[in-house]
Amino acid sequence: RLKLGTHLRLGAGEEKTGGRDKRRLLADVFEAILGAIYLDAGLPAAAAFLQRALLAPALTDALRATDPFRPVTDAFADYQGPDDGLSPCLYSDYRSVSSFYFSRLFLARSFGLETRLPFYDRDLVEFGARIPAHLKLEGVERTKRLFRVAMEGVLPDIINHRKDKLGHSVPFKNWLRERGPLSEEVAATLSSASFVGRDLFRQDVVAQMLEEHRARRHNHSHRIWALFLLEHWFRRHFDTASVTSITVARSRAA
Repeated sequence: RLKLGTHLRLGAGEEKTGGRDKRRLLADVFEAILGAIYLDAGLPAAAAFLQRALLAPALTDALRATDPFRPVTDAFADYQGPDDGLSPCLYSDYRSVSSFYFSRLFLARSFGLETRLPFYDRDLVEFGARIPAHLKLEGVERTKRLFRVAMEGVLPDIINHRKDKLGHSVPFKNWLRERGPLSEEVAATLSSASFVGRDLFRQDVVAQMLEEHRARRHNHSHRIWALFLLEHWFRRHFDTASVTSITVARSRAA
C-alpha cells in the first residue's frame, strides 16, 4: 500500500531486473523507514506506524495512548550491572522471557508430567550472572561456550562440537501450510463472521498473511496462530460460542 518501489533510486542493473518490485529491497526500505521513525519520534511512534499495518482503525485509535514496548523497557529497570552489551539483556530475559518457561511447567503438569529446569537453580543463576560477558561469548557462531568448555573431554566431540543442533521446535509452519484439519480450522476461524465482526484487524491484511504463508513467501505462522488463539479466547470468555476440539493428523514432516 505504501508503493515504496516507486520512490527508489536504483542503478541501471537493478532497474532492468525489476528492482522496484523485489521483496528484498522493499523490506530493506521499510526497515529503514521504521528505523527513521524510531530515531525521530521514539518507540511509541514506531509502534503506532506498525499497528496501522494490521490493526483496524478503531483499535489503532484505542491503543494510541498506550506504549506497547513498555513491558520491554520495564524489564531493564533497576539493572545495576556492567554495560557490556550482554548482561543487561540477560537481566531483561530473567525478568520477562523466563515466565514463558515457567508457564511450560504448569502446562506439562496439567497433563500429569512433572518437569524441572535445573539451569534455573538460584545459586547457578547468580553464579552465571557474575561471570564476565567476554567469557560467555565466542563470536556469534559458537554458542554455549561455557557448557562446551566444561564438557570438553567428558562428552564425545561429535556431540560437544556439533553445529547443527536445534531447539525444541516442531514443523508448525508446515502444519499451517499443509491441507488438513488444523490449517482448515485456522483459515475458517480467521474468516469467520465473529472474527471479522470484531473489527480489530484489517481483514485484507489477515487474508494476505494467510496467502503468503501458504505460498511459502513468508513465515507468518506465529502471527497467524496468535490471531487464531485470540479469536477463540474471545469466544470462550466473551461470546456464547466455545472452543471446539481439533484432532490433527500426524504430519509427515514431524
